[in-house]
Amino acid sequence: MKTTTSAIKTYSMLISFLVLAPCQILAATQDLAREFFIQSGLQNEIGQLPNHIKTSFAEGRKGPIRMSDDDFRGLERIIDTAFAPEKIQSAVVRRITAVDEVTLNNALNWLNTPLGKKIVEIEMAASTPEAYKEQDILAEQQINSLGTKERLNLLLKLDEAAQSTDFAVDMQLNMQIAMVSALYSSMPDTPEVSIDQIAEEARASRFKLKAIMSQRVIAGSFYTYKTLTDLEIQQYINFLNQNSIQQFYTIVMTALNDAFVVSSKEMAEAIFSRTKEQQEKFGN
Repeated sequence: MKTTTSAIKTYSMLISFLVLAPCQILAATQDLAREFFIQSGLQNEIGQLPNHIKTSFAEGRKGPIRMSDDDFRGLERIIDTAFAPEKIQSAVVRRITAVDEVTLNNALNWLNTPLGKKIVEIEMAASTPEAYKEQDILAEQQINSLGTKERLNLLLKLDEAAQSTDFAVDMQLNMQIAMVSALYSSMPDTPEVSIDQIAEEARASRFKLKAIMSQRVIAGSFYTYKTLTDLEIQQYINFLNQNSIQQFYTIVMTALNDAFVVSSKEMAEAIFSRTKEQQEKFGN
């Protein structure tokens, strides 16, 4: 299924690393959180974010997006600054402060089980640029053709337990709202538009966007978890459905969402500022 906007393609690469990784749990203290960023593979995946975003824009240049090499290099520098991995990691770690010891130990113990380690390993393997391309190909196909009905039902339950599609949709809409509002606030000559108006327009596309994201998430799940048995996937679902883990995972994902919103707004403001400087420089 082909996406209808370049934004969906851009954000799908940005979001891929986290919509399929609910086992990447952070600890309550800063030291343990940093340790988990490394052990779970989340630090590695966040570290790849700037390159994934730049790759998406580079692919866009092959299509309708026209951008000079100099402008693209400027965009790359903006992305590196706005989505600096250490900045996102720091923002998330600061939010992970209210996790009780029982929940933390539960998550730690599960992460160190053979299945927990196996899932981290296959999720990291599925987060490379090459793997993303294969997942994009799968996302173009009919979901029913990717595997058995039983497997599809399990992956739908996994999506529901991890709230992957919902988080992905919320994240894209919030980032879109942040970027558009930042651009409007940077352009004094434009008519005044409230954040509520921007949000209402963006969220009008939620139903359509959710259908697209659901296809992307399920296709990615077929690819990522292809070496897991149905029983292992069910065990993963059972772990995620624990109330304490649901609450903990929501904290982590909300923190990531908020961090990406800040980065998106920063990127939009920097792009507008650079564009204005270029116009003044060349008298356009």
